[in-house]
Amino acid sequence: MQVMIVGGNQMKYVASRYYDYANKLANGFIRNNHTVIRFFDRDIARMSNIFRTRKLGVSGANKKLLQQASSFQPSLILFIHADVIRVETLERLKEILPAAKLAQISIDPLFIPG
Repeated sequence: MQVMIVGGNQMKYVASRYYDYANKLANGFIRNNHTVIRFFDRDIARMSNIFRTRKLGVSGANKKLLQQASSFQPSLILFIHADVIRVETLERLKEILPAAKLAQISIDPLFIPG
């Protein structure tokens, strides 16, 4: 199975987020003989414009996600805190890849201790 993980940790954190659950998911899929590709939506948005701001690169990141998904043809697309991805892009993904499953993963605390 080909898996695309959208979001999760960002490239700017490099090794400090090594134990992040997005990396654990990717490693789990790889160890079970699945092909995994990562798409860092926030970083792609930041790099998609001259001012290097996420806000101005949202449309560029959505276009690049569609390009990468259409060339990779994943069976499963996981979204982890992918706040840059628009609803229209999700609808377009379902048109391009009708057999692909889209899933949202959100691991947040239910309460803030203290």
